[in-house]
Amino acid sequence: MTELFKRKAVVSIGPAGIGLSSGNVALSSFDGFRVSFEIEKTSESSPNPGKISIYNLNKDSRAQLEQATPNNASSGQGPSIFLSAGYEGLSGEPLLSQIYAGNVRWLFTERNGPDLVTTIECGDAESALRNVHVEQAFGPGTTVAQVVGYVTDQLGLSIGTIVPTITGFFQHGISISGLASDVMDYLTRGAGLEWHVTDGEINVLDPTLPTADPPVNVNSYTGLIGFPSKNQENIIQFKSLLNPELKPGRGVLLTSATYTGFVRCRLCKFRGDTHGGEISVSVEAYPL
Repeated sequence: MTELFKRKAVVSIGPAGIGLSSGNVALSSFDGFRVSFEIEKTSESSPNPGKISIYNLNKDSRAQLEQATPNNASSGQGPSIFLSAGYEGLSGEPLLSQIYAGNVRWLFTERNGPDLVTTIECGDAESALRNVHVEQAFGPGTTVAQVVGYVTDQLGLSIGTIVPTITGFFQHGISISGLASDVMDYLTRGAGLEWHVTDGEINVLDPTLPTADPPVNVNSYTGLIGFPSKNQENIIQFKSLLNPELKPGRGVLLTSATYTGFVRCRLCKFRGDTHGGEISVSVEAYPL
């Protein structure tokens, strides 16, 4: 059994449009500092927001971080940012998982008691979702799947899960013009589907079904905190220790004394602080 011994988080920043495994592209990594974070992942198409705070960076580290953030970051063209979090085992070997990838919106440093706190606000794939435009005409008989494929290619993001059941076609063709994200909203809504970007990956899903990934088992042995609840809108709410597999659209086998059944995640909120409290994820899900 793996021992979860010490909370740990690493923040890495690099040029816009790169991945965490970026080959010869240099990333600025901030390791060994106190880090707190609030990350939200939803099944909606707007960029998933994130807020990451790094404590007591020295002057050179703060300058390095500030130089990596251009003045136009708030327009969605900020540098790429990655957050990995987890624990160190008793051996000191880190057991980290990436729980966020996005673009820096802005950052600021302020004093909080004895601490100097640098806070970074981010948006998942915000550079692509806020800036990529498409303009293309398609002839008669073009399928919805073909147009979706074209738009996702233009966004330039990694592909997560794309349902194979995108049906329908445009009898008289179609011309698209505007933000790629707005066009995706139009196409998926018309097909009865949902789409979102999570950790830099595009997903187009059937909102009534979970992804094809094996369901995540959540129970008192795997990290369930407290007991699930159900509100008047039939939404199941539960909380777990950090589990990066909990994402919008993912199926979960939830087992507890108050509720047992399969659910589909729609909202996952990750929160944590390496110097206290839980590193956890709060989930809202629909029964299946």
